Amino acid sequence: MMLQQSKNPTHAAALLLFSGCHLNDEAQRPLWIYKDHHGNLQGPFSSANMLQWYTNQRVPDNLQVCGITQQTAAVPLDAIPAKFFQPLGNLIASTASGSRYSPLSVATAPAQQSLGILQHPTTAGSAPVPAQSITTPLV
Repeated sequence: MMLQQSKNPTHAAALLLFSGCHLNDEAQRPLWIYKDHHGNLQGPFSSANMLQWYTNQRVPDNLQVCGITQQTAAVPLDAIPAKFFQPLGNLIASTASGSRYSPLSVATAPAQQSLGILQHPTTAGSAPVPAQSITTPLV
């Protein structure tokens, strides 16, 4: 399903966030998980579902969410540390200001280490890498 572009800036930012900037390539879009009001993990959900729920005001701005790649969806949800979850409103605001959200991927060593699936230990003294990045400017 192709996501529709929007002229509303907040909706456009939500569209870019949920789609991972892959508007026309569903296979590349992140999946989304969130912590419900009881602290239970829910998901993964498609970008289209999350956008629809956001547009219909069914998810609050303070909802703790985490975007994950298709491969990461195979990891048990409870293995994903809390540090990877951020308030939805903050992610949308960051996207609206030009930052690009990078979903959690098991393909990166920091994520593998955090998820307890790192096969080769990292080199001692290597520089720390941010757990969740939303700092890549959109071009």
